Amino acid sequence: MQDEMWMRGWNDGHVRFSSDLDKVVTASTGRIAALFQRRAQTAVREAPVSPSPLPPATPC
Repeated sequence: MQDEMWMRGWNDGHVRFSSDLDKVVTASTGRIAALFQRRAQTAVREAPVSPSPLPPATPC
């Protein structure tokens, strides 16, 4: 009997639990993506400019 009551309670709240979990995962994914994007932009701005491996062009 307790198992049946537990399962009914689980089924009643499962839709709400799933939607709340989906909201959290979606928000977290967006924040993590933004964090990686900011780090990539910062790394590009702070990267040292390396000299070109080719010699300068000489006019003909």
